[in-house]
Amino acid sequence: MNIRKIIIVLSLLIPTVIFTAQQLKTKSPASMTDTELWKKADSLLAKQLPIQAQPILDELKHRAYQTKNSAEAVKVLMYNFKLNERRTEDALKTYITNLEKETNTAWEPFRQIAHSMLGEMYQAYYNYNRYRLLKGSGDNNNDDVWSHEYVITKIRDHYRASISNGSLLQSTSIETIKPILTESKLPVKLRPTLYDFLVNRAITALQNSEYDILKPENQFVPDDENLWKPATEYVKLNLTSEDTLNPQLEVLQLYQELLKFRLNDKKNMAALADADLNRLKTLQTYFAGENKDSLYWRALNKLAESTTDADISAR
Repeated sequence: MNIRKIIIVLSLLIPTVIFTAQQLKTKSPASMTDTELWKKADSLLAKQLPIQAQPILDELKHRAYQTKNSAEAVKVLMYNFKLNERRTEDALKTYITNLEKETNTAWEPFRQIAHSMLGEMYQAYYNYNRYRLLKGSGDNNNDDVWSHEYVITKIRDHYRASISNGSLLQSTSIETIKPILTESKLPVKLRPTLYDFLVNRAITALQNSEYDILKPENQFVPDDENLWKPATEYVKLNLTSEDTLNPQLEVLQLYQELLKFRLNDKKNMAALADADLNRLKTLQTYFAGENKDSLYWRALNKLAESTTDADISAR
């Protein structure tokens, strides 16, 4: 074969080799493994390429929804949230609206976790638009910004929905979503179920004092000394008010529900003591009546005497 023929053959081969290499480099999402997809998603998000990352996340979402894998579905949800955060404000608003529709028909317990995430997303929206919301410039009937009351109501409603069907959540081990949880200093015995995780997440979120800016004429005031009673009596209190958007009332009601559940679990007294200790610490911040300090220390002493868990007693 002469030199001219060799050059012609090589010129035909080189494009084929380049095309094959490019094919390997740009495999379709459907042909990639889950590990490859997550690695690719991390790489694209790190490079701030949300548009290129979307097909990757769409494929991961499709797989998670097909198998009803709650942990994977939540992970996709978290990544999509980050992705839309990095776009425009309108993109986040559209994503939240679309996710709400999906969540209503999602399987359990992914539905409850998604509600919890939606609460966080509305909180992010609140943070981005805080100035306009507090000035009252929002309007639900235009494409600009939602109203303050609308956003606050959505935050509360989604966190409330996140603990719906409590019996299912209370019988679901936290281990089912362990792959997506960040490292925690809390031992598993204090958050053993998905219910414990979600209700404590709701309590933490709703302790934002700015939510009570919308004050009705008959505002809820936590000044009743009965709020300091031991858990067995606290859960029986009638905590109601016309001040339905008051975050302090919502938090104290959530503690009632959590403590009712924990009181029925005689095998895990540490989780009960932890929940009650957190309730007293929250109340020490909220209480608007007299003798707050003495009531707080008296309640702490009673709790310390009644708990058998050494770690809780030390705290």
